Amino acid sequence: MLHLDIKLFEKFLTLKNLSEKTKKEYLTYALRFQSMGSFNNESISHFLLNPSNQNNVARCFISILKKYLLFNRKELQLTEEEFKEIAEAEAPQITGRKKQPLNIPLTTEEIEAVYNILETEELKLMFLLSYNGGLRLQELTGIKMSSFKWDMLSENPLAVVRLLVHGKGNKERFAYIPNWLMKKVRDFIKSPNFKGTRDSKFFKISGDTFERKIREAGIKSGVTRKNDNGKYIQETIVHPHKLRHQLGYELAIEGKDLNFIGKILGHTSVATTQRYTQLQDKDIEKVIMERNKEKDKEGQKQNG
Repeated sequence: MLHLDIKLFEKFLTLKNLSEKTKKEYLTYALRFQSMGSFNNESISHFLLNPSNQNNVARCFISILKKYLLFNRKELQLTEEEFKEIAEAEAPQITGRKKQPLNIPLTTEEIEAVYNILETEELKLMFLLSYNGGLRLQELTGIKMSSFKWDMLSENPLAVVRLLVHGKGNKERFAYIPNWLMKKVRDFIKSPNFKGTRDSKFFKISGDTFERKIREAGIKSGVTRKNDNGKYIQETIVHPHKLRHQLGYELAIEGKDLNFIGKILGHTSVATTQRYTQLQDKDIEKVIMERNKEKDKEGQKQNG
């Protein structure tokens, strides 16, 4: 019989530097999993058959729980048989092809409309960094003043500046911040409202508050639309992750290859990048029309 130590599991999640929201979700799943009595393929399948556990977060929980059990085998006094059973256990593969929700990109006018609704300079700067840097919400809220590579500006005042961020699993990566946006960053630091230090959090607004504010801005600006039943259309809701989608989409339209886009967004898999760069029919038609114009010009020169 396997007994989970919830307090020890919470400490393990804290060491993983997960967001408070993710920790809360994982702890909820841990309390549910306790009733399974063991960690093996059978108990995992039984757990995931519960409709309330049929989501990506629950599957990620299984992975992190396995790591926790193996890492703390001595503290949990696991037998050799239990340890072997846990090591061999895996979440079952999802069969069939799950339809991915269509990413409806924002237009330039819609981006400006949402941006203009935001009340404070801090919210506006968070919006711009999230969008232009392709940042995850966790990466955005974890920025410190020391995260910016200021020496790049010292060497070249017009440089694109690297921003060191910590993403999933506390993995480090660089985001690339354009020069015009770095000027806004410096103006924000010089403003009377900025109270940060080199190693304190750059933004005082929490991730939950930022997400709520841009969702509200999406509604107030009319970018987020309702269907015939009066419910908000999921694909039109503005949220932090949609801004990442937007950057990937725009880079794809510009003709950048998937490896380049994946590097900008901090992806480890090209398959992930493909989901972020869905193109609509009208976008494909636009690219082909531009291509045909160039071909026509070449043909006219040859015939001239």
